[in-house]
Amino acid sequence: MTFGDCRWLRRVAFLAFGITLCVGTSALAAEETAKTATPAKSRATVGNPLAPWLIEQMVKEINGGLKERSIEDRFAAFQKYAGEQLDGTAGKAQTSEVTGNCRLKWYDHLMRNPLKAPVVAGDDVYDARDIAQGSAVGGVGILIDFAGNDRYRGFRRVQGQAIGGLGILLDRAGKDDYHAAMWAQGFGGPLGFGVLDDLEGDDHYYCGGQWRDSYYPETPGYECWGQGVGAGLRGVADGGIGVILDGAGNDVYEYDYFAQGGGYWLGMGFARDFGGNDQRIGSTRQEYDGSPRTQSVFGRFTCGFGCHYALGFCFDDAGNDTYGGTIMGLGFAWDCSIGYLCDFGGNDRYGATGGLTEGVGAQAGLGVLLDYGGDDAYEGYSQGYPFTYSDCLFYPYPHQLIG
Repeated sequence: MTFGDCRWLRRVAFLAFGITLCVGTSALAAEETAKTATPAKSRATVGNPLAPWLIEQMVKEINGGLKERSIEDRFAAFQKYAGEQLDGTAGKAQTSEVTGNCRLKWYDHLMRNPLKAPVVAGDDVYDARDIAQGSAVGGVGILIDFAGNDRYRGFRRVQGQAIGGLGILLDRAGKDDYHAAMWAQGFGGPLGFGVLDDLEGDDHYYCGGQWRDSYYPETPGYECWGQGVGAGLRGVADGGIGVILDGAGNDVYEYDYFAQGGGYWLGMGFARDFGGNDQRIGSTRQEYDGSPRTQSVFGRFTCGFGCHYALGFCFDDAGNDTYGGTIMGLGFAWDCSIGYLCDFGGNDRYGATGGLTEGVGAQAGLGVLLDYGGDDAYEGYSQGYPFTYSDCLFYPYPHQLIG
């Protein structure tokens, strides 16, 4: 089969050309804006700087209105009634987040103290096992945290994950820690759209370190499937959309196989960090439970990759950043796919130690690494190199699989 015979590949080529033009235009616009704009340096610059004061005034107005209308006793009676109803339906707490009747603790707190709802903040701990922290399986799951240095710990299908639904985890501010083993932190499975959006803070993301990868013993390492990944089941179900966004701060990303803006089997993944000196380490430094790694340090399919008719994008707007990995990543595409890694500024280091990385397309794929400026270092080998086996396609087209 020739390239000209494949309509799908021609459409992909036009799409990729359009993306390249858009990325270049965005980079030019970002450079012009940077010359005149003052970078955000404090929490007060996120959103309306008067928002805290306005909320305080709103609460005062409500209290003043209750007093002026002489209905403070009625409001107190309402609070008492709400508390009694909550007490009568309360269950034994099973985790730090959920009571025994599946009622979230923060919901219980706000129902008892409604005037505190707009100003809820604090250093929170969210601890769960499965399908939690803005996760959905055949439905919608949303978790929003407004402030505080928060800790999110889960096992799998957590922290902005969705299969057949919508899962959103939004954290507005604070120095936060996200810890999961697999299918997490902006993961979209079949018919799913999963998003993790952290607006500000020096954050730490960890995903992986639990299950040995499916390529073993060909290559060592652990599974991840997170941090902006959309994936399907090969030959069974098309992938969804996974997104991870980080607004500002010097962030650390730890991840294993299939992570950081990637798509697998007709899925699409997107990862974007808007500012800060960020570290994308390329492999988890310890196992999920904190013990030393039993697998060698090895990364595969990371930082802007596409595999089997999929799309993956990893963008970083500013900062002196590092990108780690071993093979098949950092702007890599395999089997009729597209993978983009775009960095728009800063002195960056691309630390892949193996081949098929840093702008490589294989098996009719398009892999791109675009660095717009800075004094950068590129490790590894075969950057910008096309690669193929003797056959043009590694897997048949999806329509061929279903008849």
